[in-house]
Amino acid sequence: MSARSLAVVFVASALLVVPAAYGQTSSAAFDQAREQYVHGVALLGQNQFADAAEAFERSIALLERPAAVYNLAVALRGAGQHRRAVTVLGRYLALTGERADDARALLRDSEGRVVHVTLRVTGAPDEVLVDGTPHPATSGDAVDLDPGEHSFEVQRRGYEAVHAVRRFEPGEHADIALDAAAHPLPGVLVVDAGNPSAVLFVDGRAAGRALDPLNVPAGTHVLEVRAPGATPLRRSIDVTPGGRLALSVTLVAQPAARWSIASQWWFWTGLGVVVAGAATGAAVAATAHTETPYAGTWTSSAVQTVRGR
Repeated sequence: MSARSLAVVFVASALLVVPAAYGQTSSAAFDQAREQYVHGVALLGQNQFADAAEAFERSIALLERPAAVYNLAVALRGAGQHRRAVTVLGRYLALTGERADDARALLRDSEGRVVHVTLRVTGAPDEVLVDGTPHPATSGDAVDLDPGEHSFEVQRRGYEAVHAVRRFEPGEHADIALDAAAHPLPGVLVVDAGNPSAVLFVDGRAAGRALDPLNVPAGTHVLEVRAPGATPLRRSIDVTPGGRLALSVTLVAQPAARWSIASQWWFWTGLGVVVAGAATGAAVAATAHTETPYAGTWTSSAVQTVRGR
């Protein structure tokens, strides 16, 4: 039997019931409830399921009647809202035994169409959203959904939100894994070095001027602060995801160079000349002929003989 036929089944009997059967319900409330009921049945006949469900809900709010409850479940099924249909059909079976077999058949069918999603959530999220609504889900929790497209999102302070969108078939079982700590946001670093000329280096790379807010990836880094005439300052820093780190440092002036004769250019030039000359003399001395001359024998008679010639 179609959804339209199942709904129309209750129209005639519902209209024959008199207000007295409902105790303290006023005639005005009864008339309004019946009007919304009839309007809902007409909308079901036009396959306007969502509008029909709203009409039946208005009727039930005024006067809860089994026929309106049953037809509300039919409208919800037509609109693809099987989770709510399961709840409403359970309510109908608790109210009456009329058409119980049909109600149980619809109940089983709607239960078989509900989507079961297991959320695998890691990264210590601050909030889990399912279709934009906060959900108290933790890792491994099962979430029941209607068939169709659904969105999932995890949020954690200091990290980019992680989300997924997926379409599910009726009765599908699926796993959705989301890591809230997958994408840490950079932290903001501000350094007051007391020197407008100071510049920053992070992990050996120029990063900008001190006092200017600087985005730095989360984690441990080596910060170096340099300024003209000052001794560079280096330290390790820890930047938290999405956090702000403000530092105040003091740069120490470099000591003035002490004067000495050895620091003058002409000293080293002159010394080089002297050293070069000494080296040249040593080379000459090492290569000159140094054999001792033969003196011979010189006697007085020999001298006289020579002179007598």
